Amino acid sequence: MKIGFYMKLAIGGIRRNKRMFKTYILTCTVMVTVFYIVMFLGSSSVIDRLAGGQTIREIFSMGSWVIAVFSAVFLFYTNSFLIRNRKKEFGIYNILGMGKRNIARILFWENLMAALITVVMGIGVGIALSKLTELGLVNIIHAEFTDIRNYFCTFVS
Repeated sequence: MKIGFYMKLAIGGIRRNKRMFKTYILTCTVMVTVFYIVMFLGSSSVIDRLAGGQTIREIFSMGSWVIAVFSAVFLFYTNSFLIRNRKKEFGIYNILGMGKRNIARILFWENLMAALITVVMGIGVGIALSKLTELGLVNIIHAEFTDIRNYFCTFVS
């Protein structure tokens, strides 16, 4: 069977299970966004100019590993939930003569499309919100921006 056949079946599976895939893609997008924002804050030059900036940077670097592990576990769980709800569809594919290898190819294409969508959307939303979270962090620790264009900040007591 041709590769295009599996891709068409994958697109059809996504369309038929639109409600579940929307939830799955939203979950993955949120995880990518949170990971991006934590990595951004861990490498921000503004953080270095704050009092205790090196400590904050190290905390965000360690936090990125924690979020990566949590995201992986959470995404495996949501993916297994998605697969569990589609057992009947896979059973029909099996009755029609598809083996496990063919069904795995369909799932590969579905996961590849979902991964591309979520990474693009997650990084886009992360870029949009990263500066906002940076300003929120500076506000939480009571620092003040004196010149936003140059990212120069001083600590206010």
